[in-house]
Amino acid sequence: YQLQDYQLNEQESKEFKITQIDPYWRVRGTIYALGLNCFGDKETLIKRNQAVLFHNYLYKKPDTSTMSAILETDIEQMVSILRCSTGKFDGIGRDILETHLNEGEEDDIPNDKIFTYEYPWQVVVELSKSHERVTYLDVYRGLTYLMRSNMVFFNHFLQTDYVTAIVALPYTPKILDSFSPLQIYSIIKALQMKTEYDNINNVLDIYKQKLLDMFYCVEDADRMHGIISCQTRQLTCYNLASQFCNNYMCKLCCQNTQNRHPCVLHDSFEQFLRYKIRSVYLFEESRNFDRKRTIRIQVRRLVRKYEVEKVFEGLNIEWDKTVLYYHYQAHRVQIIYIVLETNQEAQKVILNKAYYENLLKQFDATISTLSNSLYKLCEHFQNPEKMLAIIKPLTTLEIVEEIPSDQQYIGYIQKLLETLTLLPRTQFYIEQDINPITGDVDNRQIFITLPNREYVEKVYRTQPFFGCLIAHKMSHISVCPFLRYDPEQCLVCSAKKDRQCIHDMCQDCCSRQKYALLTCPCSINSIQQIENLRAQAIKQNKLDEAELLCEKCHRKRDKDCANKVCSSCCIVQAIRFDCLYHDESIYCKEIRKLKPKQLARKLLQNVSEMHLKVRHELKNGRYDWFRPIYNTNVQDSMIKANKELQEVADNGSIIRGSIKLRNQKDGKIFTFQANEPVKIWLTKDTKIYESIDYEGEPFVEYCYGEEGCKEDRPEWVDIDPNKYRSYDVEELGYYMNSPNLLIIKDFHLMLIGLDKQTFSVREIYQEIYTKFRTMVGMIEPQNIMILDNETIITDVFLSPQFKNCFNLKDNIVKLGRVACVKLDNILDAIALLTKDVEVVLPLCTGKNDMPIIYPSNYMMAYIQNFDQNKASLSTTNAGQFLASIHKEIELVSANTVSYTHLTLPTIYSVQISVVAVSLKKK
Repeated sequence: YQLQDYQLNEQESKEFKITQIDPYWRVRGTIYALGLNCFGDKETLIKRNQAVLFHNYLYKKPDTSTMSAILETDIEQMVSILRCSTGKFDGIGRDILETHLNEGEEDDIPNDKIFTYEYPWQVVVELSKSHERVTYLDVYRGLTYLMRSNMVFFNHFLQTDYVTAIVALPYTPKILDSFSPLQIYSIIKALQMKTEYDNINNVLDIYKQKLLDMFYCVEDADRMHGIISCQTRQLTCYNLASQFCNNYMCKLCCQNTQNRHPCVLHDSFEQFLRYKIRSVYLFEESRNFDRKRTIRIQVRRLVRKYEVEKVFEGLNIEWDKTVLYYHYQAHRVQIIYIVLETNQEAQKVILNKAYYENLLKQFDATISTLSNSLYKLCEHFQNPEKMLAIIKPLTTLEIVEEIPSDQQYIGYIQKLLETLTLLPRTQFYIEQDINPITGDVDNRQIFITLPNREYVEKVYRTQPFFGCLIAHKMSHISVCPFLRYDPEQCLVCSAKKDRQCIHDMCQDCCSRQKYALLTCPCSINSIQQIENLRAQAIKQNKLDEAELLCEKCHRKRDKDCANKVCSSCCIVQAIRFDCLYHDESIYCKEIRKLKPKQLARKLLQNVSEMHLKVRHELKNGRYDWFRPIYNTNVQDSMIKANKELQEVADNGSIIRGSIKLRNQKDGKIFTFQANEPVKIWLTKDTKIYESIDYEGEPFVEYCYGEEGCKEDRPEWVDIDPNKYRSYDVEELGYYMNSPNLLIIKDFHLMLIGLDKQTFSVREIYQEIYTKFRTMVGMIEPQNIMILDNETIITDVFLSPQFKNCFNLKDNIVKLGRVACVKLDNILDAIALLTKDVEVVLPLCTGKNDMPIIYPSNYMMAYIQNFDQNKASLSTTNAGQFLASIHKEIELVSANTVSYTHLTLPTIYSVQISVVAVSLKKK
């Protein structure tokens, strides 16, 4: 579908569970390849692509290889090549932002890194093996701070690699539009992203676009899933929402909101049909088309304007009045409106519709006329509250195309009404619409008059008819509003509707409607009371009614409201303009008031809080933050696997990234040892600490007071000279009785840099034991002791020579595992030191090679104090290298007795002395 620019219809989108049509990386790659302005959200960029390709025939959409070649190029490089800008932030450089940020901020908040990770595949190591780069590195660098190592889940909707990372997104593209330049700059700094660019004036455009690229990168990644705080506009909600939700709301708020977009997660396909009918009607009403001269061409593949002009060559068409309608979800060109000079020209096109559709067959095009306005028709009917309009949706569903358009269709509707209402044909009336161009009967919308409102409600609740036909109450203010899942609920709010209301609203909402054409009996008294209050307010305060008062109540109106009403009236309007002021979510209103640095830290705090919520949801088997999994074939297995996943083990041998199973106990991959606490400064006297408790439950702890925040509490410290790991009685018994501890004072060598990700501790033991016995010499299992980083951190931090080292903690983390070994024969250890014998082991670099080998204190003392006259060395149990030399010496000793002093210990002592001298110098 993506490669062929094929536009899915409503049912196909739901059946295939497609949450997005165009991946963002394709959109961005097309923008770059066409040399267009690269700034804007996904909807803006898609429409920009489509408009350019429609109007410019010579422009060619790039192929996948061309787009992939420039995906990882930093945006600042593309901006310097394209020379593009939004024009909003020109001349605002980084120096100006830094100056104003420091001047305007009262609190000096430390801009510390919250943890040591740099990229997402370091936080969630399961991403590293199959990670596909779809954007540039700086985006991934910022994305790291929105992830946690324990924010993962088993996603059974994937075919392979079930572990999916959860990314807590603290903003949406719409929220970014409301942030000030200083707030955007502060977020970029908090995420440790690049802020300095050479020879670029519009740095703020780049900052904002990077945050957008980060948001859409999560949407594109198969192994990532974004979660957002619910963006409801009416009531405060603390639930989590999925990034796949078109409204970024939780399930309850999304289904409870009338003024929204249809959602692929929470709505059935008939809700998509209703929204499309409404959006097309509003679009045509707002453009005020001449319905007698306008035709519309619906396409499923992008068609060029040149090709349309070629098809309709010879007709008198006003091409300058051509209008494009973009699909409400995919944002691609879906309908092309063409205005002909006369009605006779339009009739000629409609009468020869099959001919023109055949010329446009490669684009799956259908040609139709505009339907008559339902708003105007409502005024001509005597009893619109008793009427229904049954509408054929403007869609490519096959079931719609199979419905007949002649008198047989009316027969189907009559039988349907008889079945639903049990009324004879004489008790209801069917009226057909008229085609505005040809004047013929038009069955795309027909009008049914029933005896009373009860029958209207009964028929209305049984839609869609024949799987696709949509019913609209003529008494409704808005065309085809979303169906309420509770029939007793008000159409625009969560209250119970008034039974007398012909608009299916509560009394309060009904009295506030601006565009109600009918007088409703339930709100007559309320409207009169409101008018009296408005008159009193004008008289008492001497206000100018048109300028200061809300048009539908006595309160002051908000001057930034696009509908010229107050906040209470704006959100309940059945027909309304998009209002940036009142459509802002409660979440956005709260964070937008913060100062720039506080805002950036607040977003990081929200990530910590979302960590707690999503782990709690997984533990309790709730997935409204993801997608509907109930009544699917993966429901039980997915819930069970993720409940077990929440158990945190105290086991340093569990290595993330190497476990394949998801339903067994091996799927428990969380450990206390792998958890890295997170510390975030909110203000100069407020600090939070995010970690897991002794039961493995995540928590966020707050510290208040400037003095208390300067020094971390002992529980907050992850690495410190005075912090030791605590053991319970059982663990201490295992530790004290471990046979490996017996070699602490006399082991020979340290093997440094061993693998700590792919292999577990047991597997490393097996590798060392096998390789040493086959290549070096005899060794007992109890003479191998493996250390993790945490085991040696205390001694390193206490050492005076390491205390002031730069990046000491980061270097220790990169050190890998360390193994201490004691061989049965010390001469085999000497052979390893002199590299006469080499052993290959898995290293932390991901390669199999020789580890770094250091002698222990015991070994150093032995070499330095070695006296060949007093030493008693046996070679009978030596390894293969020394055994071959010993065999030659035995042959010499048997034939020449006078040379018995040239035994193996004597010969090898020379090399021991050389090693001792070199180690002393080192």
